[in-house]
Amino acid sequence: KLILLDSLLQEMNDVSLRNGKEMTGRSANSGAMKQQALKFNTFARSQLSKAEEQEQAECFFCKQQGDLFECPWCRAVHCCTVHGELHRKNSKCFPFTVQNIPGKGRGLVATRCIREGELILTDTASLLGPGIVTNPVCPGCLAPIKQISRRCSRCSLPVCSEKCQENVQHKEECSLLSTNKVRVNIEEVNQPSSTYSFISPYRLLRLKGTNKEAWDMVARLNDHLQERVGLVEFDCFQKDIVEFLRRRCFLSKQYTEEEIHRAVGIFMINSVSLEPRRLFAGPPRGLSGKGIFGLFALINHSCVSNCRFTIETQNENEKPTVKVLARREIEEGEEITVQYYSSLLGTHKRRRRLKSEWYFSCECTRCQDRTELGTMVSAVVCEVCEDGYLLPRNPLDELSDWTCSNCDFFLEVPDLERKIDQLEEEVNLLSMRRDIAKLEQFIQDISSTTLHPNHYLLLLAQRNVDYISRKNHIWKLAQDRSLWKPDQENPDRRVHTSSADQSPDKLYISISKFLLCDDR
Repeated sequence: KLILLDSLLQEMNDVSLRNGKEMTGRSANSGAMKQQALKFNTFARSQLSKAEEQEQAECFFCKQQGDLFECPWCRAVHCCTVHGELHRKNSKCFPFTVQNIPGKGRGLVATRCIREGELILTDTASLLGPGIVTNPVCPGCLAPIKQISRRCSRCSLPVCSEKCQENVQHKEECSLLSTNKVRVNIEEVNQPSSTYSFISPYRLLRLKGTNKEAWDMVARLNDHLQERVGLVEFDCFQKDIVEFLRRRCFLSKQYTEEEIHRAVGIFMINSVSLEPRRLFAGPPRGLSGKGIFGLFALINHSCVSNCRFTIETQNENEKPTVKVLARREIEEGEEITVQYYSSLLGTHKRRRRLKSEWYFSCECTRCQDRTELGTMVSAVVCEVCEDGYLLPRNPLDELSDWTCSNCDFFLEVPDLERKIDQLEEEVNLLSMRRDIAKLEQFIQDISSTTLHPNHYLLLLAQRNVDYISRKNHIWKLAQDRSLWKPDQENPDRRVHTSSADQSPDKLYISISKFLLCDDR
């Protein structure tokens, strides 16, 4: 064996001598590769001694000191006995830690360099329930109620089936309503019902006694109670939720008003819609409820986020799971962010909606730049010189004047909002009517004469044109009877469908799903 090893080493040495120049070039490439490998090394490179590490160690999630263990796989974080499972799932160590972010509160920060497309975390819903303001949904499976054909035999809430009636998620409010003989009378399925408003906050409060692990996750989340006091919605929730639970259901000894309002705030601010946003209003598809993902809720917002997320539901017996993936390469120590709201809107409206729904003012790089990183998606053509564009003097000030980039003309915010709102109403009206010709004419008339060609209203209008055109083509395919034949006729030339699936409506749905261009 020693002789064989010696001969192999000698042969390798001879090869390297014969190819000296080639090896020199390769060594340079090898150095670059080593640098790249070190950059994405999943093992922590600590500069501290073992004793110093132990002295400064704290749980990556709850920041508890003492009774910790270092992750033996990545050695990047320390975990307490409770939160070790949050760091490692399915043989993968997640590359983040929880830190206090100045001006934001808690957030997630990368513990190493993260590749584009890499999975950063997965999180299972801690709580599911209907929205506080919602049309009737099944309290068991959260599917929209399209027609009231069955009611729970105990509490009279509309349900999909007997299985949903016995669903473990429904038992909390079902028991409360039936025990206190609350009369539930829901007849209209296309209008929000205040009956549903208490369900999710009550389920959240009940977690404290039924699922302590889930309660510990959601109880840490922000409720923004102080910011909500005095708002119209706060007074409505006082009547529909707080007084209903404390007076009508006799729970005043179990829960204080502050505890209930806090549960309302936690659910409103930290829950995620389980139904993807649809371009046009219409019958909801799939789930219509919301879910709180305790770990995912800690990720802060950025209008130029470095991550994206998807919500997946495997089957009706499993809770939904959220997955967070890197949009780009993320450096070690960089904050992990996602978008709470669509980035299509301009800064003025986007920041206003973030403030009204999540009670914070975004100050990301896009919001600080009056041109929105050069995209000009909010720019309006100057009415005087017609060469410059109106942009906010200070984009972080909602009341800041919009000044021309070419002359001294400016518009005050109310005047600019009135102008944009009128154009937005026209886009929405034409989109709802699905009038492609008028939408295209609108784009042609407004582009470069009233709005910058990149303005978000024009981008929205063009997206709607493409969407409507695609759906119209699918509908024509579904109505063309020459394309659809039963299985036995012309198997090599026709698309096969069963006799039961020959209606245009069913064909339309089938083609949309097949082409992945349905409303989802």
